[in-house]
Amino acid sequence: MPHYNGTKSFTRLRQEIRQKNEGKCSRVDVLVASGTRISKKADEIKKLKEQSDQGLHDKQMSKFFRVCLAKIHMELIELKKKADQLIEEARKDVENARTEAEQSKKEAEAVRNNVDRKIEQNQCNLREE
Repeated sequence: MPHYNGTKSFTRLRQEIRQKNEGKCSRVDVLVASGTRISKKADEIKKLKEQSDQGLHDKQMSKFFRVCLAKIHMELIELKKKADQLIEEARKDVENARTEAEQSKKEAEAVRNNVDRKIEQNQCNLREE
């Protein structure tokens, strides 16, 4: 799960939380403070904080973190697949546009050559007359 601390270190964040909470700071507090932009997981994180406040065992919290990280990892994999798919579609579109441009260029050259020939024929006809 990405954090949104910016340049602030986790140690500094822990110190700030300890100052606010009278010396208490759990991993959940750090997670909530550093990951506030993650709206999907906010409810799960709040539940974890409530359970932590009630004295939930560390193993259960670790399991929760692993489950959250696994969900986020799967979402990232899906997003990467979609991004790769969109990139491939864009590449195909670019190649199609390039092919069409080359065909249009050839057609324009053919028209120009045809017009040049007709101009030459007309000039020859004018000279003969």
